[in-house]
Amino acid sequence: IWYYLIMQSATYTKYVLEANSRDIISKIPTPSKWSSIISVHTGQGTFVDPEFFRWMYNRVGKPYHWWYFSNKTEEELKAYLHDKTFYTLMLAETPIGFAITEFEFDTNSINLSYFGLTPAGITHGIRNLGSYFLLTVLSDWIYDSSKFWVYTTSWDHPAAIPCYKKAGFSMVSEESVTEQVPDWVANGVS
Repeated sequence: IWYYLIMQSATYTKYVLEANSRDIISKIPTPSKWSSIISVHTGQGTFVDPEFFRWMYNRVGKPYHWWYFSNKTEEELKAYLHDKTFYTLMLAETPIGFAITEFEFDTNSINLSYFGLTPAGITHGIRNLGSYFLLTVLSDWIYDSSKFWVYTTSWDHPAAIPCYKKAGFSMVSEESVTEQVPDWVANGVS
């Protein structure tokens, strides 16, 4: 656990985006020149190492103030991951991104719970890598769900919302949220 959590109030904007399966299906990537250097590995719940998840979560999310899982125990991480699908984006043998999806039975929808690239994945120079990874992840669920949704915040990478929109998502809500967060988040430390 790498932070002592001293909490304070912070305000940010929360955005909710959604897409229908038919909006995504025409955008699914075909195998490309990247397929020889990029692969996506999928794990179901208990097959995901909680410490690997925490490492990826911190590598991807710390610059964007992701903090929720930073201080969770291994058992809490296992409980969270139990019914999720975990994707790892690999460049050669190096993990450079991850995503988590969860199927919501009551709405027949897929929640893209987490999605992002590490700093190395962002700066590697492969154009549209984020969009390629996002659409590859969504393609796993295209025939099982009628709707996809994701939320992001004003603290996220500036390319997050354009990436989701390019993949077929539309903004459905925007709200100002004030909550208790660790002081390093509220003070903009990354």
